[in-house]
Amino acid sequence: MPGNSQPSRGLLRATGNETRRLLPNILRELNTTHLATFSMKKNLLDLAPLEPDNCPRFPNHAEIQVIHEETLTTALRLHPPPLNHPSNHYMPTNPSLYGNRQPNWLPLVANFTSPPDNQPGGGWRSGTLGHEEALCYRSSLPLSLHQHNRYPLEEKSAIYSPYILVIKDSLANNHIPFNISQPATLPVVSAITIAPLRHPALGPGYLPCAEGQAADDTLPFCNQAGEIVLHVPMRQTTVFGDAMERMITMQKMRLVLRMAATNRHPRIVLGAMGCGRDNGPVEDVALCWLEVLREEEFQGGWWTDVVFAVWDEAPINSRANYEIFQRVLQGKRV
Repeated sequence: MPGNSQPSRGLLRATGNETRRLLPNILRELNTTHLATFSMKKNLLDLAPLEPDNCPRFPNHAEIQVIHEETLTTALRLHPPPLNHPSNHYMPTNPSLYGNRQPNWLPLVANFTSPPDNQPGGGWRSGTLGHEEALCYRSSLPLSLHQHNRYPLEEKSAIYSPYILVIKDSLANNHIPFNISQPATLPVVSAITIAPLRHPALGPGYLPCAEGQAADDTLPFCNQAGEIVLHVPMRQTTVFGDAMERMITMQKMRLVLRMAATNRHPRIVLGAMGCGRDNGPVEDVALCWLEVLREEEFQGGWWTDVVFAVWDEAPINSRANYEIFQRVLQGKRV
């Protein structure tokens, strides 16, 4: 995590209290209270798979980036291109999905909530520090999560919050407020809130070796005649111990991507779903993301930017999760 020391719960509670105190006046001045308090809850069963004919077909496949910082900090690096941008990189070649509307260039961030808490924003009111709380200390996200029937989140449900006003800098910069005297200059993002599996069963397993890694074994691949044509080097590591839990995790990832595409977001900031205090198998989760992003449903040019913001909650300045995600995902094209 950015920074040199763990902030006290008291300091974080004070930060949250200040955010709650500042937001109402800022939103009133912007006349956006109704936007900040709006959200939609969707179930995977409510959303049909994306139709290829509706794909905007951005001409260049997105290249995954993995960054070691807070989610909102990463999102604020993704600036919308100007309307008169001369490059075709940002122009969909098939506008049928969007009709006469432009792509929604607001960065969309994934917010990973903790299912047992069943509290909008997790423990941000009590000074807890985690992925979800880090978003809440800096923005209006909690306002959109307090709507009726939003919590608890069912296994295959997620919440879409289209308008999240960001009013503070990162923890690394002491949560200093941005220029709130000029509210119109404050950045806005969108968010999808979803609950990772909590403490899934883990077990030993084998995953393909990355370049330069030593192999513990090899996995033979055969052709249709049953002849071995390839030996893939494999390495023993920790994976999902229950195949059903791995499948559920991938369903949650599909839900995030479908909701992003359905709401016209080509710029998405994802993360290490369930790999912090939820104790998910980091490398296997990263591979799940890659497998889902490369599924046929999500091919054809849905994204211009796919970024993973991987912030290791503890110990302070740990880069373990980041380094694994970086090895598995950095530079892959989707």
